[in-house]
Amino acid sequence: PRFLLSLLFCFLATGVFSQGKTPKKAIKFLEMGIQQERYRDYEGAIEAYKQAIDVKSDYGEAWFRGGTCYYVLDSNKRCGEWMDKAMEYQLNPRPTIYFYLAESAFYQEKWQKAADYYKTFDTKTANKPMPNKIRQEAEKNRKSAEYAVKNVGNRVMFDPNNLGDNI
Repeated sequence: PRFLLSLLFCFLATGVFSQGKTPKKAIKFLEMGIQQERYRDYEGAIEAYKQAIDVKSDYGEAWFRGGTCYYVLDSNKRCGEWMDKAMEYQLNPRPTIYFYLAESAFYQEKWQKAADYYKTFDTKTANKPMPNKIRQEAEKNRKSAEYAVKNVGNRVMFDPNNLGDNI
């Protein structure tokens, strides 16, 4: 029984049971999207990823790549939506997905969610090569999000009688 159980886990880890075989048409659309990204045509890439998803709705890689395009286009809400789908459909999501989810939450002012995702990103990439710029951005924004979590409820009320001589 243990052998069969370990065999089952091997199949699950490779995605055999969870996502099934990816149709060639979906792969072709994914490749088209990657090509559009190389040309920095992120809208075109998103359209190609949407077509891949139309063919295979649980195509985690297409959801992930589309989310990165939305991130580049500063569409934080859409980035977060696509990354949530990528998390749902990828058995073993890459650690950078947490960075994109954190950034999406951060720029939507969802401070606790952002702080949690940044911490997960830090944990999952601790011993992995990662560009310094990304690590620095994640650390800076994590600290800002944690500060906001602590202080959002402690806002100072506006008092027009206490403005000083600077007006």
